Parts: sequence; structure tokens; C-alpha cells
Amino acid sequence: MAPNGFIGRISTLKKKAKELGILCDVPVALVCYGIDGNFHTWPEEKEECMNTILAIKQSTRREKKVHLSDFLESKKLKQETGKVSADCKIDRLVHQLNHNVEGLVTENELLGFQRFLEDKLKLLENKKRRLQTHN
Repeated sequence: MAPNGFIGRISTLKKKAKELGILCDVPVALVCYGIDGNFHTWPEEKEECMNTILAIKQSTRREKKVHLSDFLESKKLKQETGKVSADCKIDRLVHQLNHNVEGLVTENELLGFQRFLEDKLKLLENKKRRLQTHN
């Protein structure tokens, strides 16, 4: 990549990092190693950037810890196969279900969600039977 292209992209990344922090009201830090061997940060002041990184790292608001090796392995699998593995789909579905259940507070909401799940289970059972008869 040409040095001018890199500088332009770094400027854009810094601008987007700033906008993300403002729009979402979250701490944002950007660290990027350039083709010149130097690293570029946002916020520009290295100490402020480091404080932001440490604050994010120590934050107790994070719901889920992601291990880099698991993340990279799933990305590698997706890239190799061109699709997400069944385990990844199931993990995502379970996470979404857990998130949805936490938001339900009344008995009617829980019963409605139960009916929804039962209907989906029937659809899955029908699909499974169709697949078994075709094989």
C-alpha cells in the first residue's frame, strides 16, 4: 500500500474511532502499526490512549469474554468453508435465547416465548423427518 494511502486510511480510522466514542458514549482506543514501523494511536496522546485501553480492560461491564484463539479459529473455519460451522450457529442461538429470556419479566411474556419455542421445535422436528426420509 502506498504511504499516502496508509496515511489517509489512518486519518479515517481515527475519525471513525472518535465518532464511535461520541455516538455510542463508550471509551474507544485505536492502535495501528504503520508501514513505516511506527504505531499510530487515537486518542493522539499516548498516555490518554493507554488509560483508555486500561479502563476498557478493567471494565466490569463486559458480558462475555472472548478468547482470541477461539475467535481466530472460528474466523479461519468460516473463511475455509465459506460458511459458519454448526457449533458456531448453535452458540450464537443459545446466546440470543439467553439474552431474550433475561428481558422477559411477566408470566404472559414467558408463556408466549415458550409457545414460540415449541412451534420452532415442531418445525425442526418436521425438517429432521423430511431429511431422514430423503436419505
